[in-house]
Amino acid sequence: MARIGIDATAIGAMHKGAARDQKNIIWSLSLLTGAHEYFVFHRTSDAIPISSEQDRWHFIRVSFPLAFIWEQIQIPLLIRKYRLDVFHKTSDRMPIFASAPVIMSLAEIPIYRLELNKKLGLHDQWYQGLSEFWTRFVFPYSLWKAKVIIAFSEFTKRDLIDKFQVPAEKIKAAYLAHDPIFKPASSELVCADIRRRVTGGHRYLLHFSTGDARENTTTALEAFQLAKREIDESVKLVIAGVKPKREYLDRLLEKTRTIKDSIVCLNFVPDEQLVELYQGADAYLDPSLYEGFGYQPLEAMACGAPVIASQVTAIPEVVGDAGILISPADVSGFARAIITVMTNAQVRDELRRKGLMQATHYSWRQMAQTILESIDEILGERESASACAEQFHGQS
Repeated sequence: MARIGIDATAIGAMHKGAARDQKNIIWSLSLLTGAHEYFVFHRTSDAIPISSEQDRWHFIRVSFPLAFIWEQIQIPLLIRKYRLDVFHKTSDRMPIFASAPVIMSLAEIPIYRLELNKKLGLHDQWYQGLSEFWTRFVFPYSLWKAKVIIAFSEFTKRDLIDKFQVPAEKIKAAYLAHDPIFKPASSELVCADIRRRVTGGHRYLLHFSTGDARENTTTALEAFQLAKREIDESVKLVIAGVKPKREYLDRLLEKTRTIKDSIVCLNFVPDEQLVELYQGADAYLDPSLYEGFGYQPLEAMACGAPVIASQVTAIPEVVGDAGILISPADVSGFARAIITVMTNAQVRDELRRKGLMQATHYSWRQMAQTILESIDEILGERESASACAEQFHGQS
């Protein structure tokens, strides 16, 4: 029986994507048969998806002073303390001094995000700059350090091979899935009630803008401004995830002031409200410049929201033919798509049907199976190496 460590420290924190990944990976692994013993390191047990009394699973609460200290000091110490054979981490930064093989589950390549943020001057806090510097430094080493890399899309796998010279045999591509909470509304009456609470009853498009340069909110606003000339004047653009310090968004809104009264801004959105925002939307608008997977388009499809998104990076893999895909720089193209979706109920219904079908193709069980296969391969290689060493010593 091997002892497997799992980093679950994003659960219960504000890392919504990573938290969902870790939660669903643990839940899916618990459903698979196997003889391994799992040690889950977490900050809070409130959101852990399985019982602490479940066989073979141990939950260890850890302090989390700084990400650097957790990654580079605490994890190596815990690997030794609990005599772990393999450690799994959902991150782009690996512990340099880990004594056990590490499986790296990689949602995206951080360099692109850092370059865009630098270009647009979006890290104005000293600690953000320090964190980005450390990420740039340690990411290439992390790719070397990881025994297995599980890339969340074929696009990311190809990028790691082509641009970072990672050996192809070291990388497995496995898609994420949406959390089970993301599902269509039970009726049109429910959707109408959501619209009443969000926009006073008006139809709306949904876009996320958290201050990340990749979100390309400029294109979303400019496209909506163009489209407003040919769609119902009462249609709103709901921008969710806006941070309290929203200078970046205010600068963009200043350039599109003619639609100011048609914009609804929402701050941090808890999961329950997030699901409702998707359910009530006539379309989800995502002109992203870079995605290593495409969480939001998948969540939107699972909730029945038609998707208008970028045709770059991993998004086409996730959306397939279930959405309207456009170059992220094509403002007029996004505007035409908005007009089509908002004025043609048949198109909306077809996109909704295709999106719901596309969302069913993604399974957490498949992701868990890939992780388990990676664990078994690592353990098998170690056993083979030990057997060869014993044979060599016996002959000598």
